[in-house]
Amino acid sequence: MRGHRLATGASRAALWRSSVPALSPESLLSHADPPLALAQQHRCFAGGPYQGFPFGGGFPGAPPRGDTEKLYRLLGVDKNASDTEIKKAYKQLAMKHHPDRGGDETKFKEISKAYEVLSSPEKRQAYDTYGEAGLEGMDQGGGGGPGPDPFDLFSQIFGFKPGAGQGRQRPRTPDSQYELQLSLEELYAGTKRSIAYNREALCATCNGQGGHERSQCTRCGGRGHVASMQQMGPFVQHVETPCAPCGGKGYVIPPHSICKSCRGKCTSKEKKHFDIQVEAGLEEGAEFRFHGQSDAQPGHDTGDVVIIIRQKPHSVFSRIKDNLAMRKKISLAEALCGFQITTTFLDGEELVIRSSPNQVVRPGDVMCIEGKGMPRKHGQPSGNLYLYLDVEFPESLGAEQQEQIAQTLGGKILLENPAAKFTKKLSQRQIQELHRKSAQGSQAQNDQRRGQSGVDCVQQ
Repeated sequence: MRGHRLATGASRAALWRSSVPALSPESLLSHADPPLALAQQHRCFAGGPYQGFPFGGGFPGAPPRGDTEKLYRLLGVDKNASDTEIKKAYKQLAMKHHPDRGGDETKFKEISKAYEVLSSPEKRQAYDTYGEAGLEGMDQGGGGGPGPDPFDLFSQIFGFKPGAGQGRQRPRTPDSQYELQLSLEELYAGTKRSIAYNREALCATCNGQGGHERSQCTRCGGRGHVASMQQMGPFVQHVETPCAPCGGKGYVIPPHSICKSCRGKCTSKEKKHFDIQVEAGLEEGAEFRFHGQSDAQPGHDTGDVVIIIRQKPHSVFSRIKDNLAMRKKISLAEALCGFQITTTFLDGEELVIRSSPNQVVRPGDVMCIEGKGMPRKHGQPSGNLYLYLDVEFPESLGAEQQEQIAQTLGGKILLENPAAKFTKKLSQRQIQELHRKSAQGSQAQNDQRRGQSGVDCVQQ
């Protein structure tokens, strides 16, 4: 077989020499485009049986041209993709398929290999010319090694420090979240709470081992999963499933050695108390994080317990960051002659609010009481209290009331006129229906104008 390959290579060389005029390497480079010639001078194989031959030349004995698009398909990019686009595609796919995030390790290694080749100008040119055959002997400076570790490559790309135990990180259990409902009065004055939380902790009796004697599972070899090949039509799919004999743990415990405290589960219930000190003026959505206090699991780093502050609805006040707001209805007489409002404030004291002398309130006016909002940190002045006023008008007025108001405001009483048409007040539902029909009419007119404009353009 080896002799046959050599003879075939010699035949190809003879055919090449008979069909191409005898040119020196210098003349070949002089006939090429200047950028290509420069690239051919510097980008040669680092080692292997093709050392010293330019990638784009097609000399006798060059590796056969293979699939030059496979690595691009793995990253989902075009062959003309820039270095930035290749790096961005690798980052997205690496995060998706990383084994510590539940991805397929085989797929992760393929993606890392593709990026390692396409991110190197020399290797990318060799691959674009000859496919994977052109990469032989280039890894590790021509030593034919397996290339860089895909997990080390992942760590470098995402900013981790390589070495010093960085490598692959252990999986982490999910965080446990708890919402603490507090009243607006508690957020105004500050309060203290103690939260009881039942968590899964590693069993203290067996130290999270599930038993006192355990041995490596012979079915999976301690990996916790087994690989199988499944036929999918013309394709064969590599599938990994949890090992049934050991339940995905990678080890087995004899029945007589199972821990009696946790019954082989490796964890047991534990009650924890977390003290929460809520400062005065704390905003809704603030978090208290207790590191490493979530549910534990063997072989995992423990997640955090996160307590999130939520505000209960208040019947009078609403909060806008450091400010408070309240809405109040006043009569027309109060709007014209002055108003006074009494309400219980968040500190339990009676709060009296009144209008300034000779002040007239119009519908939609907003009043401000400075310094009566939520407390602020570091001794800063408190926020403000904003009062939104709704003026209630009377449904009707008698003749005597109209005359009194007309004399006061400078108006006049209307005389009877049999020819006049009287108005009718619409309900809120009728007003909404009127607005809907008006909007539909305006839309129809706009559509008609656009249609006429299109006709005019065609006629021109």
